[in-house]
Amino acid sequence: NNINDDLTIENNSLKEKLQKLQPQLTDALDKQPPQPTVVVASNDPHPSQPAMVTPTFT
Repeated sequence: NNINDDLTIENNSLKEKLQKLQPQLTDALDKQPPQPTVVVASNDPHPSQPAMVTPTFT
């Protein structure tokens, strides 16, 4: 059952890395200016702007 042991070791190693990175991520996000909420056009039944703007060459 070596594969299971390897996976458990790998899993624990990844969990440790994640725990180390989590505070850094939180810290980085705290320093970010608040992002405007992006409205996805497909969710809006009446999009105010077309999702695709076709350039017009004159």
